[in-house]
Amino acid sequence: MIAATLVLAASLLQPAMAAERRYAVVVGANIGDSDQEPLRYAERDAQRAAAVLRDLAGVNDEDMVLLLAPDAARLERVLARTAERLAAETADGDRSLVFVYYSGHADERGLRMGQSSFALDTLREQVEAMPVDVRVLLVDACRSGEILRSKGGTPVEPFAITLRGPEQSEGLAILTSASGEEDAQESDRLQSGVFTHHLLAGLQGAADVSADHKVTLSEAYQYAYDRTLMSTSRAPTLQHPSYVFDLRGQRDLVLTELDGAGQTGLVGLSEAGQYVFFDPKGSELVVEAEVSDSGTLALPAGSYLVRRRLPDKVYQGAVEVTAGERIELSQATMSLMPYGHTARRGTADERHSATALSLGGGMVGTASPGFGLGPAADLGLRVDTPTATFGLGLHYAQHGAENASLAIDQRSFGADLGAVRFIDIGTFAPGLGVRAGGDLVWQRFATTGVAPDVSSLVGRVGPLFRLDWAMAPRWLLGLDVGADMQLYLGLDPNDGTTSLRTTAVPHASLALSRYLF
Repeated sequence: MIAATLVLAASLLQPAMAAERRYAVVVGANIGDSDQEPLRYAERDAQRAAAVLRDLAGVNDEDMVLLLAPDAARLERVLARTAERLAAETADGDRSLVFVYYSGHADERGLRMGQSSFALDTLREQVEAMPVDVRVLLVDACRSGEILRSKGGTPVEPFAITLRGPEQSEGLAILTSASGEEDAQESDRLQSGVFTHHLLAGLQGAADVSADHKVTLSEAYQYAYDRTLMSTSRAPTLQHPSYVFDLRGQRDLVLTELDGAGQTGLVGLSEAGQYVFFDPKGSELVVEAEVSDSGTLALPAGSYLVRRRLPDKVYQGAVEVTAGERIELSQATMSLMPYGHTARRGTADERHSATALSLGGGMVGTASPGFGLGPAADLGLRVDTPTATFGLGLHYAQHGAENASLAIDQRSFGADLGAVRFIDIGTFAPGLGVRAGGDLVWQRFATTGVAPDVSSLVGRVGPLFRLDWAMAPRWLLGLDVGADMQLYLGLDPNDGTTSLRTTAVPHASLALSRYLF
């Protein structure tokens, strides 16, 4: 939980980023040892972390080292050269800070980069020995909390600010994505490591609870801790970010400033909710932030598709971020997403399905020869989920045929179950699926001879094409077209025997649906 002193201190002290030179060594490695499954997003996370540190944390390009897929020997050389450079460039007494970030594999032997291993104790010792005022070590890896124990650290919940020592922060801070026994998890939905995803969102402004456009160490850790715990609450195991710090100072350490110059602009979030920013096509997640009241995010200049998620609905809009400028994002500038799209994409916080009733009608064929197409009425229940859209339908159809001596009236009542996978394209959604069911068929004869009424059971299964149009968030117009393979017992007029027969029967219908919840 958040200690009351954390918010109070942050609001009273108004921490500021001192005029200091900042350096960074950022490492990402997807490939671990041969017995470890390759990661998908570690190197991408390192690139994103480098961008945030450059744009918002005051690290210049010439003071940034980005290593992708290095081995342990190369990492050790880079850390040693960085220490030598710091010793030469910080000797004049100016304040300095260094970030070291690692995302990749780790085990009880240390960081795993291919077949090489870099001991956690060695990593901590090299970072601690760097001749700067403040060292910030960020590790997103399995069992990364082991590094906290190497000198007596203990993984605990977020900390309160302690006022002591000099005015400016000095010393060491280590944040890890998991405890010493836990795996660090990646998310395909987030396209990132869970901890890094939330940490970077916090540094971009989501963690700024004091609303002073500065994100401090305690704010960033609190936000990453809470969101990582929440994101992994439905996973097989929880993931607990951990920390150890040996900082002295009367100001909480400022990690990022949202008002910094460069290629970023500000987006004001005027209402509570979870905001997810994508590229303009909606295919790549850029940043996700949750605000309880209002907030501000710093984003690189460009165009974004943004969704505001609430427990039972999702709003969607577009924003254009301009470097050095601020824009406001409110519900008035966004539109409510169709309920079916929301459920299929899994974009609501609590609702993972959407249920609708539908009423429609169309034309359907019959297995009996000579009837052609006849009118049909449909009543249905559909449930949209991220996996597929499932439907239960009830159908009534009527056909008729006659000649000089015989008139036949055929009526059928049936039910079926179906499943369709949709592709959402704006307000339209084409989909392919399959349905299976059965009909009870009654035939009534008007003839000059004797012809008793006949009833029979017909089974059917077949492919289905559906095109949906979301007329409004709760209203949907859908067109179904398909051909069922009907199975029935048919009478042979030559010898009077019956046998199982199959006939392809076309159908088409138009239905209006309304989502209930």
